[in-house]
Amino acid sequence: MKYQVLQCGFQKSGNYFLWKLLRMCQEYKGVFSSYMVSTGLSELFKYLYSIRELDPKFDRYFEVDEVIIERDGIFIYKDYPNEDRRIKLKINPEILMSYSSIIWTHSKAEDAVDLASYVPFRFYLLRDGRDVVNSYIHFNCSPVMRKLNPDYKISDPAVLYSRLDVFKSYVLRWKEHVENYLRYKDFFIELRFEKLVNFGDDFLKVIRLFELEEKVEELKKELGFDSMVKKNKNHLRKGKQGDWRNFFREEHIKIFKEIAGEILVVLGYEKDLNW
Repeated sequence: MKYQVLQCGFQKSGNYFLWKLLRMCQEYKGVFSSYMVSTGLSELFKYLYSIRELDPKFDRYFEVDEVIIERDGIFIYKDYPNEDRRIKLKINPEILMSYSSIIWTHSKAEDAVDLASYVPFRFYLLRDGRDVVNSYIHFNCSPVMRKLNPDYKISDPAVLYSRLDVFKSYVLRWKEHVENYLRYKDFFIELRFEKLVNFGDDFLKVIRLFELEEKVEELKKELGFDSMVKKNKNHLRKGKQGDWRNFFREEHIKIFKEIAGEILVVLGYEKDLNW
């Protein structure tokens, strides 16, 4: 497919915003297709969610070809309240490539490289790790996650923030994911969430790759926060840069600096560790 995309990024980095932008661009070009829809898995998961009276995490959730890339294969997965907290299905990569115009993965860059070599557009989405961790904490306290994952019992983000062991684990996971990307960055087009959501340089970069400059205003209208949140109240919260400042205490700042402060500097989110 001429406009086929692989999008890679750590959780809560703005992946759904990017997916929706890419889907709209592909629809304008008449090339959007979903493996989930084409194989009937979309209808299967809709049924499974309905019998448990579950709401999808976001608009068009069942059209998203989200995969885990592992040594023993590629797997489609969806959150679902069972013993493993998700349903995970091994899929044929050739069939995936044939039916999916946007392949979305949270797997590390090194795991995605082999697949990326067959896809014309490969994006890695970055976001300030402090906002990522803050968003991750809030999302894991949300009603939708407590319904999908019964082990998630905390509803107050302040309580989860008090679990410094959990906070450390989130920071470490983000750091490792980004460090891995930096070793393989030549395989990807780098995008920053901050430059997408504010319709900045990276938003325009994607538009130009799809040769859709005449659709800029239409895309902005559809992707504005007020428009998005009406359809995706389960998944979207604020999406604002720097919201972490409202929740980090001194102990969180110290932990983040010790584990991932240098990465913020490397990425240009800070000039030094004096923040």
